[in-house]
Amino acid sequence: MEKIGRSYVTLPLMGALAVGAGVVAFVAPRPMRISGAQLVLKATGTGAGNTTAQIKVGANNILKADLTIAGAAATKYVKQSAKGGGVPSGYDVNEGDVITVDITAIPATTAPTDGYVILHIAQVEV
Repeated sequence: MEKIGRSYVTLPLMGALAVGAGVVAFVAPRPMRISGAQLVLKATGTGAGNTTAQIKVGANNILKADLTIAGAAATKYVKQSAKGGGVPSGYDVNEGDVITVDITAIPATTAPTDGYVILHIAQVEV
């Protein structure tokens, strides 16, 4: 019988966010499956545009869609499922894989500040 353990990895985003690749990274300590991710912001920024983040393993965006929060939005968090299969479904990573967060867009007037990305981990044991 399979046992599925769930855990979370929290990656901090400190200060004013800027567009950039690999703004924060996590090295997988063991094989695991990422079932999804959340982006949470203290302040969403202002002006036209969105804060958009991608979660990548190597060059591969592992989410079904980018994590996107509109500038000046009342909602300061968003959740998205990962690509992949299995039970529970998700993206499999190996020990030593580097998982990065890319910020691909921010609102035009004021940058969003302080937040974090939460990786949802499913550890499957047979």
